[in-house]
Amino acid sequence: MAASYKKRKGPDGVRRTSWDLVYRFSWVGIALLFVAGTVCFFVPQIRRCVSLQRQIAWEREEVKSVEAKIKDLKLKQIRVYSDPDFLEQIAREELGWTKPGETVFRFPRHRSEASGH
Repeated sequence: MAASYKKRKGPDGVRRTSWDLVYRFSWVGIALLFVAGTVCFFVPQIRRCVSLQRQIAWEREEVKSVEAKIKDLKLKQIRVYSDPDFLEQIAREELGWTKPGETVFRFPRHRSEASGH
């Protein structure tokens, strides 16, 4: 006994079996699985790329900051070698040096420092 399949006419007038519909849904399902697999593969890669781009931007800002500090220190170095008054200022303010015979008085900057609180 041969299997009998129902044949229906499609909108274009061509007779179609129920297997034609199964084939169509199968191909749609395969295409959806391919798209889902592709998305699942690339989403972590895209997230990693975005994370690396953020890190690069942060590192560039850090480099700019360090370059500005280097520039400031080079200018300060030039002033130290060329300006004796600047050298004396640094010796007094940053190193706490005094000339022989000088007395240094240090006062607390805030009231809380004076009272110990």
